[in-house]
Amino acid sequence: MAGRERALPDGSVAEQAAAWFLRLNDPSCSDADRRSFDAWLDASERHVEEYRRIQHLWRRLDGLAGSRPTGRPVGRAGRIAAFVAALALGIGLLIGQRVGSPPAGTEETIATAVGETRKVVLTDGTTVDLNADSRLVVAFDAETRRIRVEQGEAVFAVAADPARPFEVRAGIGILRDIGTTFDVAMAGTGVTVGVIEGAVELRLAGSSERAAISGGERIAYSPAGLSRPERFDGEAATAWRSGRFVFREMPLNEVVEQLNRHHPRKTVLADARLARLRVSGAFRITDREGLLTAIEALYPVRREEADTETRLVSRGRR
Repeated sequence: MAGRERALPDGSVAEQAAAWFLRLNDPSCSDADRRSFDAWLDASERHVEEYRRIQHLWRRLDGLAGSRPTGRPVGRAGRIAAFVAALALGIGLLIGQRVGSPPAGTEETIATAVGETRKVVLTDGTTVDLNADSRLVVAFDAETRRIRVEQGEAVFAVAADPARPFEVRAGIGILRDIGTTFDVAMAGTGVTVGVIEGAVELRLAGSSERAAISGGERIAYSPAGLSRPERFDGEAATAWRSGRFVFREMPLNEVVEQLNRHHPRKTVLADARLARLRVSGAFRITDREGLLTAIEALYPVRREEADTETRLVSRGRR
């Protein structure tokens, strides 16, 4: 009956998003339908992300239909029908590609500025949480999925696709996913990999060194070689995803690195010996002043404010 709310079909979030897209483009769509859609959209960030993916697929299909003459006009209804067929069959948008995959040989750069974090859903459904001041390059094709981490930190929740291996390159390391959620953090030429769930295989380019780590483990590497696996506290290490710093016996130099990713005014250690201090505590990422005040109160450290930076010095130094 017109004006009545229709039940949302069962299915995955992607299927629900597609159903909503089609319903909203139906001339019989009612105000009650639109209110229900708004409620569905507000219920989860995942709903927003999937609906944007469906809109992106539609724009690609719409552009292809408009740019490839068929000898007869193709109206909007016809393009929507083709869109439904593409979703139902799981085929690439009329051009033989996987749905949403970029053309072979292309790359996409995803980056964040100082103080900015970002969640991205890649075209295969993989979710990437990018920490502040980070950059990675995505290169997908019909056979492989490759990511290159150029700086900073990212957490990958990898979508299963047995036909296309998922590979991450960071520094001299090449990581192969085995159904995983894992964290990759770069600092200069050093890289730390921590596995939250699943397992990761790692090898070093130009070397016979290899390792495999599973959930709750981390490993570090650099041109000097691989470390031994150790315990990984994924909740603390990736607390930045929820707007917090959580430090558990973290060296002060690493605390300063984290702080500088999120605040434009740099903090530096004026005394290298301070790097050995171990910091514990939980802080809001936005509360730079609170974190520095706590460090001054709990450790033999004091601040010196210069024109362009904050210097941390030993309390006994003048």
